[in-house]
Amino acid sequence: MKSTIKRKNKPNVKIISIGRFHHFNLARQLQKFNILESIHSGYPMFKLDNEKGIPKNKIKTFPYIEILYQLLIKYFPRINTNILQNISNYSHKLLSKNTAKRINSSNILIASARAGLEAGRSIKKKGGIYICDRGSTHIVHQNKILKDEYNRYGLVFKDINNKKIEREVSEYKEADMISIASKFVQKTFIKHGINKKKLFINPYGVNTKIFSKRKRNNTNEFVILFVGRMGIRKGIFYLINAFNKLKIINKKLIFVGSIENNIKKKFKQYLSEQIIHIKHVKSSKLASIYSNSDIFVNPALEEGLSLVIPEAMACGCVIIATENTGASDFFKNNHAGFIIKARSEDILRKKIYFLYKNEKIRKKMSQNALNTVKKINGWDQYGKNWYKKLNFLSKKIKYKSENQYK
Repeated sequence: MKSTIKRKNKPNVKIISIGRFHHFNLARQLQKFNILESIHSGYPMFKLDNEKGIPKNKIKTFPYIEILYQLLIKYFPRINTNILQNISNYSHKLLSKNTAKRINSSNILIASARAGLEAGRSIKKKGGIYICDRGSTHIVHQNKILKDEYNRYGLVFKDINNKKIEREVSEYKEADMISIASKFVQKTFIKHGINKKKLFINPYGVNTKIFSKRKRNNTNEFVILFVGRMGIRKGIFYLINAFNKLKIINKKLIFVGSIENNIKKKFKQYLSEQIIHIKHVKSSKLASIYSNSDIFVNPALEEGLSLVIPEAMACGCVIIATENTGASDFFKNNHAGFIIKARSEDILRKKIYFLYKNEKIRKKMSQNALNTVKKINGWDQYGKNWYKKLNFLSKKIKYKSENQYK
């Protein structure tokens, strides 16, 4: 009896991603190696028109429920959180089920967490391999750390609902491999019983065509920058408190990004001439904001690997980030900046002040950041790491297809 997967020496990969995230960068890299069969997204096609380097016929969309979910978030911010989570779960499940019907000649599936359970089972039945790609920490760890942090601020935390947790945990068990982006994430998975051998660490890249050092405006301001969606998870109030205690006359703190509804009122109380907020900006403008900043700070409590860190480094920013951002997978402490403990407000203040007082060290670290990004080589190293791993797995598929029915 023959396997239903064709016996090929090279991988033929299908990707599932409910949104954009890093998965379209992955698709571009796999297309370069001619091993991408297709990428399936929950985004509508008109939102993906600017995704260059991927043939249009390889981009498949199933956006119907995801569009509803995004519209509800945007126009009905007070809608019940549990209802939103259930709609999101349904959107992920439908995308996975839709893709499961279209496995075709794929022998490897890489699916973002929650979007691959049905398709993963389908490809495994045909002798292929299912990889769950998790962009954050283990979901149980994520739920706990967020709950603890909300309690610190006296805010009500709407737990990640059980259906979402159960689905992801099922994917972790079902998957042949779990791809993650940092050693910090690896620790959380091992802590929750996942075998280290099942985890594939591959740090993200950065688009150096968009993010590169620009000419700085003439100003004597000492600029500290945060970029990302602002919420309790990101630890922004530790940064604000540290900033307000800094005895620097020409200091300025810039926040770029959207604000979670539950902290909008609290956050806006801090805005002033020295603390300003800029809403979402295009990448080209963001590169200029990075280049006009002295320090980039990411004080997050929990992240898989912060994509904004290499973006800031590519523009010459010195970095101060918590261990929980995955920063150590990009640079060593004291090299392109500082890596500190999460929730360490006083240490954060001292590190900012140190960099303010020591311009030579700051400039050296800035150059180190630029040199480090050159080694990252855009998204190419990320792609090469995947290609090497997928080639290894394809040999395993060949062995499985030849021997599973003996």
